[in-house]
Amino acid sequence: DGTTVNRILPLRIGTENWVSVSAGNAHTVARRTDGSIWAWGNNYLGQLGDGTFVPRISPVQVGSDTDWASVSAGGSHSLGVKTGGSLWGWGANFAGQLGDGTIGAKVFPGRVGTEINWVSVATGGNYTVAAMTNGTLWAWGTNNSGQLGVGLHGRKILPVRVGTGTWLSVSAGANFSAGVKTAGTLWTWGRNSDSQLGIGTYASKSSPVQVGSDSDWASVTAGTHHAVARKTNGELWAWGAGGNGELGYGGTDYYDTPVQVGSDSDWASVSTKVNHSVALKTNRSLWAWGGNAAGQIGDNTVVNRLSPVRVGTDNWISASVGESHTVAVRADGSLWAWGNNSSGQLGTGNNDNSSLPVRVGTDTDWASVSAGNFHSVARKTNGELWAWGNNVAGQLGDGTNDFSNSPVQLDGIWDNVSAGGYHTLARKADGTIWAWGDNPEGQLGNNTVVNSSSPVQVGTDTNWVSVSAGWDHTAARKTDGSIWAWGNNATGQLGDGTGFIDSPQQVNY
Repeated sequence: DGTTVNRILPLRIGTENWVSVSAGNAHTVARRTDGSIWAWGNNYLGQLGDGTFVPRISPVQVGSDTDWASVSAGGSHSLGVKTGGSLWGWGANFAGQLGDGTIGAKVFPGRVGTEINWVSVATGGNYTVAAMTNGTLWAWGTNNSGQLGVGLHGRKILPVRVGTGTWLSVSAGANFSAGVKTAGTLWTWGRNSDSQLGIGTYASKSSPVQVGSDSDWASVTAGTHHAVARKTNGELWAWGAGGNGELGYGGTDYYDTPVQVGSDSDWASVSTKVNHSVALKTNRSLWAWGGNAAGQIGDNTVVNRLSPVRVGTDNWISASVGESHTVAVRADGSLWAWGNNSSGQLGTGNNDNSSLPVRVGTDTDWASVSAGNFHSVARKTNGELWAWGNNVAGQLGDGTNDFSNSPVQLDGIWDNVSAGGYHTLARKADGTIWAWGDNPEGQLGNNTVVNSSSPVQVGTDTNWVSVSAGWDHTAARKTDGSIWAWGNNATGQLGDGTGFIDSPQQVNY
C-alpha cells in the first residue's frame, strides 16, 4: 500500500483488477486480468523479479509479459506458469529451488527446462512442486526433511518426478530392500556386498534395480545377506550369501542371481533373516533350512541344513525367524518357539535354548507372529498384541526397558505387526502405523532419533496397508500401491543412499 505500517484490517491495493495472489515469506506476487504479474515486499534475493535487489512497498511489474497463467510465492523465491505451458522462476536459489540446474539467485524470470506442459506450480520454503498436464508431479529444491516426496535426501537442482509405478509387496533386510511391483517384476536396492541384490554383480545400488526379467514374482523377503522370493506358481528362489545353506538349494555357494530352493512348487509363504529360513507349504506343513547353531531349524539338531527339512508333522499357519530363533503358530491357534533363548525371545518363561518347538503358554487364539533379532511379537485373533524377549531399546512396546521371557500385552487392537532388529512396527485397523524401540537412525519414522518404549504414530496417514521392519530401517506400502522407506540409509537401502531419513519417503521407481 506504499507504506511500511502494519495493517490490522484489510486494505485495498491499487485500483486494478486482480485474478490471483500468492504470499511468500516476506513478499507477495499477484496476477492481473491482463495476464501481467506484479510483486512487492522483500527483495534481497531477487524474489520480486524486477531486475533489482531493492525492496518494494508498492506493486512492481515482473518483466513485461502478459501471458502468465499462474504464479506462486515461496520463502524467498517465485515461480510462474505461462499460458503456453512453460515454467519460469526467480529469486533465491541456494537450494536449487528454481529448478533450472543452477545455484544462485536470479533477479529476472528464468526458464525451467524446455517443457511446455506445466499446468500448476506451488512453492514452499526453499523448494518447489509442480504438475504437468499428463498428471505427473515433479519437485526440486531442498529436501532435508524429505519435503520433495521423492525418497532422496539431498537437494535437487532439477525437477525430479514424484512417484512412478505401483508395488505389490516390499521387505526390508539388514541393509538392503526388495519389492515386487504389481506387474510381477522383482526389484532390489541397497548394499550388495554378498550379491544380496541378485542382479549378477556385487555393486551396491542406491535406486531400485530389476532382478532379471521375469514378471511372475508374488512376494519377497529380505534377510541379512540374502533374500528369498516366491513366484506365482509356488516356486521359491533365493540369492546372496549361502555359506550356511541359507539359499536352500543344497549347497553353500553364493549366488548373485536367483537359484531355486529345491524343486517343489507348493510354497505358500516364507520368512528369512540372518542365515536361516522357514517356509509354509499350501498343505500347512512347515519347513526350515540354513544356519542351525542354536537349534533354530527345529529338527532336534544343531547341524546346518542346506535344503528344506520338515519341522514336525503338525499343521502351521504363521511362522517367522529372528537372528537365531523361530516362532510359529499352529493351525489350532497354539504358539510355539525354538532356537536361541538368551534374551527370553522364545517366551517360555526361562532362558533355555531349544532345538525342538516348545509351546508358549496354553492359549489357543494366536493368529500371527513376527520375530525380531532377539525379541518376538505375536497377535491374537481378537487383535491383541503381545511381545517378549530383549527390550534394551524398548522394542517390546510396554513402556519399559525390562526384558521379559514370557509374553507381555501391549495396549490397543492391532491389524498386523513386524519386528525389526531392535524396533517394532505395527498397523492398526484404521490404516495408521505405529513404531517403538530403537531409533538412532530414524527407523521409527516419527521425525526424531529418540528411542521409544511405547508405540508412537508414524505421521498422520491412514492409508497404510503393510509394513516391514529391517535391522535399522523400515519399508511400508500404502493402499495406492506406493512404497515408502525410512531409517538407516548408509548403503542405499531406502532407495537413495544418502544418510538416514527419520520420516517416510517414497521409493520412486
